[in-house]
Amino acid sequence: VMGGNDTPSRASFDAIRTIFWSIVKRNLDTRQESRLSVSPITATKESQMTDLSGRTALVTGGAQGLGEGMARALAAAGAKVAVADLKDDQGAKVAESIGGTFVHLDVTDDASWEAGAAAAVDALGGLDILINNAGVKITSLVTELDPNDVKKMLEVNVLGTALGLKHGLRTMRPDGAAGNGGVIVN
Repeated sequence: VMGGNDTPSRASFDAIRTIFWSIVKRNLDTRQESRLSVSPITATKESQMTDLSGRTALVTGGAQGLGEGMARALAAAGAKVAVADLKDDQGAKVAESIGGTFVHLDVTDDASWEAGAAAAVDALGGLDILINNAGVKITSLVTELDPNDVKKMLEVNVLGTALGLKHGLRTMRPDGAAGNGGVIVN
């Protein structure tokens, strides 16, 4: 359910937050404890917030919308967060406001992903969580569809997600730059 200005309604935001935290918690809890350098994540009923102290996260499309919300939620839960986006000014402001770092990232470009993942690992000291959030939508009527808009949507939403998986897995795998496993949320 969307509210005015294409923003999620409060009920929609609460549902997304609940799903988001359950996915992150379930996936991080399944990692081998012997390989973790931080304690297992916990949640308190009072805060309904997961403790991600000592964890690191990269959020694509983090300059606005749901990506910004997820970056803020991760930071509030104690994670060190890298906000990744093409919108440098907006992304840098979000990153600064949450005590994180900004990474310029074009999710449709393989080399940009390689550089962005490396920059996030360098800035954060690792990578435990990748939120593959960047996406675009088409708002025109089907009868007015521009083929270039469809191509852009497919590049960002499909190719960008696939490249995120590729570089996230390469970074998090045992012989990767971060090497402790992790969770990827698409």
